[in-house]
Amino acid sequence: MLAALSLVAVATGAPVATTNLPEAHAQQLYAGLSKAHAQHLTKFGAPTPGQKYHDGLYVGECTNYHPGEEHDGDHRPQSSTATYLFDESNNFKIDVTFYTMDSSCAPNASDIFYKEFMVGRVVYKTITYNPLLVGAAYQVTAGDYLLPSAMEIGTVNLMNQYCGSACGTDWRQTGIMHHIKTSDCHPTSRPLPAEAPNFCRTIVGEKFYNGFHYQNGYFQQNDGSYNELEGYNLPINQTDHVEWVQPSHNKDPNECSLIYSECKQYMQDAASVCQTCDRIHPTDPDSKVYTNNYLECDGCVFRQAQDANGREDRRLFGTCCPCFYNQASGLKAPFFAHLDC
Repeated sequence: MLAALSLVAVATGAPVATTNLPEAHAQQLYAGLSKAHAQHLTKFGAPTPGQKYHDGLYVGECTNYHPGEEHDGDHRPQSSTATYLFDESNNFKIDVTFYTMDSSCAPNASDIFYKEFMVGRVVYKTITYNPLLVGAAYQVTAGDYLLPSAMEIGTVNLMNQYCGSACGTDWRQTGIMHHIKTSDCHPTSRPLPAEAPNFCRTIVGEKFYNGFHYQNGYFQQNDGSYNELEGYNLPINQTDHVEWVQPSHNKDPNECSLIYSECKQYMQDAASVCQTCDRIHPTDPDSKVYTNNYLECDGCVFRQAQDANGREDRRLFGTCCPCFYNQASGLKAPFFAHLDC
């Protein structure tokens, strides 16, 4: 299920980091789906405790890694974040980006260490023996994957063994975007054997299970598993907060004038910090689901939201939506015109 329909180079031409991917970090990457879930919101309504499905845009926290501790003595700062988009039909899109050279998830100050963009469907389940949790089963149907330039040869060999030629690609090719449809993957066995990397399980379409619950305005989840019983019963990660983004859905650039002064500084800051958030673009003309992957930009712009006095105000992401569309050209930030605000 992993056919490389297009191999896309990094648009900036900047070299991808050459750090080896340590096993602990690799497991976090391979379990990228553990950060996807759900609760169905009323239209434009903020999530509340007890909701069992979701809908809309969500932004994960920026996680930074202490130099020399996470990446086998590599003293360059590292950071990662994820952005999620769910619709009312239980479809999802997830962007997971790991940065190097920067600890604040700032695209303009970093190179991409690793990136994955996945689309698929999620099914929710009531966990009768634990009413505080909702179960979610995620299944990827397609994805774009950019791997580090240097990975341990043993890991690469395992990936090629279980989701390389079986999915029409060669994971020894780094620094390029591997475009994979799960329907094009034909592994020799399903499910994959125990020694197969979790990364391959995701790509070939095995379901990933986890449990989650909502607090006011955000959800928390456990780390999940490809085993259903285990995935639903792991403890919630109390440090994990995935924040709901309050939208306005007002993308009319003609309505910017009334709020321009309130949004001006925020837009200028976001245009600068997020400048290269759209640096990777799939080029396959048949790949309709990938022509508008600006989720990294959504997350970046959302995290910059501050009022004119420098106070954090996440509501500005929706409030300033008309101005993003109005100023995309003037601020030389074309990604503004693709924000899901």
